[in-house]
Amino acid sequence: IVETIPPSIINQRKTIHDAKNGKFKIVFENGSEIYFKSQQQKVQSFTTVSIHGALLDERITNDDLRLQIRMRVLDTDGYMYYTNDSLEDDEWQQELLDKGQATCYKVETRDNKFIKEEAIDRLELELNEDDKQRLLYGNKVLRNSLYVFPEEMFNRINYDPIEPVRFTIDPKTATIIQDDHGKLEIYKDKEPGMKYLMGVDIAEGVGQDYTVSTIATQFGEQIATWSDNFTRTDQAVYEHYALARYYNNALGIPENSGVAGGSYINKAREIMSHLLYYERGKRSKIGGYGVRTEQNIKLEMINMCILALQKDEMVIHSKQLWEEMRHFIRILNPATGRIRYSGEKKWHDDRVMSWLLTFRPLSQVAWKRQFEEDYDKPEEVEPENYFWV
Repeated sequence: IVETIPPSIINQRKTIHDAKNGKFKIVFENGSEIYFKSQQQKVQSFTTVSIHGALLDERITNDDLRLQIRMRVLDTDGYMYYTNDSLEDDEWQQELLDKGQATCYKVETRDNKFIKEEAIDRLELELNEDDKQRLLYGNKVLRNSLYVFPEEMFNRINYDPIEPVRFTIDPKTATIIQDDHGKLEIYKDKEPGMKYLMGVDIAEGVGQDYTVSTIATQFGEQIATWSDNFTRTDQAVYEHYALARYYNNALGIPENSGVAGGSYINKAREIMSHLLYYERGKRSKIGGYGVRTEQNIKLEMINMCILALQKDEMVIHSKQLWEEMRHFIRILNPATGRIRYSGEKKWHDDRVMSWLLTFRPLSQVAWKRQFEEDYDKPEEVEPENYFWV
């Protein structure tokens, strides 16, 4: 706190740090003081000072303490600034608002222009969906938002719901066993000679966001979905490798972003590099395997998906995917001009991202040509020689 005081007055103050007597304050040359108080301190510690203004950075649960602060601030011409989680309801604040004694400003973390973009990007990768809502976007997640895939975009051709049959896949033998609690949902049987793609949206497997892999034919029809939120990244690679082998050596298109994405790619390169999609020109510290879901790439994938829907060149069989797509939104932050895409509040976007990744190779002309010409890639040859854009 002391280090944030403006340079113009930095030499005109002194600090008192008396932990024994519970005194923490900054004293300025003109006699003004900044007191630092805690809810754990007794109410009497607040009755011994005349308060001109107060900044409360947490919800106050002690009614006596709230009354003391309120009386002292509102009886003067000073102001009280009260910050709290936007998901909390506070009857005290609401009372002040109803009486016209307060003004409420609802802001998002992204509204702060002084926070560096890389810091926000890092938080988006590290936080789960619930924490993103709470810490980054607050209750204003729908502000300036548009539905990316509105319901009217779907019809009986591009959305044909089928009740799936659940299976478990054996990572060692790449065989499937019917299991009512299995992670694999199959909508249609695989076909001999058919080429398949497998888009993988990756999570850490700690019970929050889901890791989802979607299987589709080269003609854009959804065939199966594997999903789980407790399978750790390394184990997911083994199961997805088995899944790819089961589906005629399907091409895996994993997300190459964040800690979980990097971990997945590294493990996948060890055991299934010959089945990994590779984008030349999109290199990073761990190579160009998979797809880096940066904003411009994500927009390309979304536009490809919209075009395919409009031309009835994709077929969705999963009701869950259809529902996630309908609640997938585009959000514009007017303060920064930044656009982001995510699931609407209380909705995941894991299946949507997996589906977008599945279609990524088909939007790349050079790769698509090789795919359709039935080019057999030797397992031991570096993939960028054959699959590139």
